[in-house]
Amino acid sequence: MVAAAKERKSSGAVEGVIQTRTCKVWLGEDGIVHVVVSPVSDRSLPDAVEDFQAITKVSLGKRRPVFADLREIKSTSKESRSYYSGDEITNNITAAALLISSPFSRLIGSFFLGINKPAVTTRIFTSKAEALVWLSQFMQ
Repeated sequence: MVAAAKERKSSGAVEGVIQTRTCKVWLGEDGIVHVVVSPVSDRSLPDAVEDFQAITKVSLGKRRPVFADLREIKSTSKESRSYYSGDEITNNITAAALLISSPFSRLIGSFFLGINKPAVTTRIFTSKAEALVWLSQFMQ
């Protein structure tokens, strides 16, 4: 219990951190949903569904922008990429900023945006600060 409270405080979370098999999700004090992916190499459709359920839970019934730190991403299935770009995400997400750092994550991000055409405005960033500033315009 104490460790969870320390983690919430250190992450700037308003609500508790939800740990799924493939990421950590929390609602920040800034009103933005923060997602940090784990270095899992077999991200599947059930993982995408579980991650989106976590986003829905921390959103507290309100559509919010999502900041996704993808710097540790290893791979993701075609089905999960398709799910993340589907219309269902518009129920809880106003926009998404994808933080990347490696050539591989840039490839995944570019592929995701080019092929899957997300249902919400989505942009790739290499700076967390710039991503959060950009997302602030999508608060409702």
